[in-house]
Amino acid sequence: MATKLTYEFKLKVEVARYHHLDVMGEIAKVSAPKWYKRSYLKTAIRHKRTYVALVGKIPGAFLVWNRDFYGYYFIDLLVVHPELRRKGLARLLIRAMEKRCTGRRLYTSTNRSNKVMQQVMKRMGYKRVGYISNVDRGDPEWIYYKKL
Repeated sequence: MATKLTYEFKLKVEVARYHHLDVMGEIAKVSAPKWYKRSYLKTAIRHKRTYVALVGKIPGAFLVWNRDFYGYYFIDLLVVHPELRRKGLARLLIRAMEKRCTGRRLYTSTNRSNKVMQQVMKRMGYKRVGYISNVDRGDPEWIYYKKL
């Protein structure tokens, strides 16, 4: 007789700190290798523009934001470790970002090929409002927006 074990972990979001950097780098390497740039992550942490989703005490996902999109809040990067996808970490990070926004608008983008992120955006009430061609050849970047 087989026994199924179920583990429940407490999920928590906090502002990333330097001691999270190595794990964030490992997550980025396996999940989004073209985005892995240690100096980029280090700068985002220094400026307190990064949230990390903790599964227990271990970082499982992170979000980097900025205000470089016409002065509006913009989720620049959202990365979830492949083994922790579809567990609510992306939604948790996006909700933390929505609470952080002092403005009334939050933007983000994803490639046309990223069907999973498109579904997350739809479920969370974001509207597709445009696209940018030629960022990734043959895979336009779709812009999403939510009025907060």
